[in-house]
Amino acid sequence: MNEEEAIKQIKERKAIQILKETHQETKKTMLTLMMSAFSLVAALAWNDAIQTFFNTYFPKNSGLIGKFLYAILITFIVVVVSLQTKKLLDSDVPQDSQQ
Repeated sequence: MNEEEAIKQIKERKAIQILKETHQETKKTMLTLMMSAFSLVAALAWNDAIQTFFNTYFPKNSGLIGKFLYAILITFIVVVVSLQTKKLLDSDVPQDSQQ
């Protein structure tokens, strides 16, 4: 095998490796997008359920108060879930890589 053929084989191996890495990244991105879409659907379902609850138990004439209570409740839920998610992610990170 001469030098040109060796260089060609090295370039082909590198190209194949890049294609494999690109394929893996594409799969990860597609799965992330799919999970995000399902999460959005779930969030919209919960939004509708909570709004229906507030509309049922708070009279229509207290619309502004009901909306503020709804906003406060949703904010509380988001903060709690965010903090729990952060704890979960931090517990998965090895101690050596934390700064």
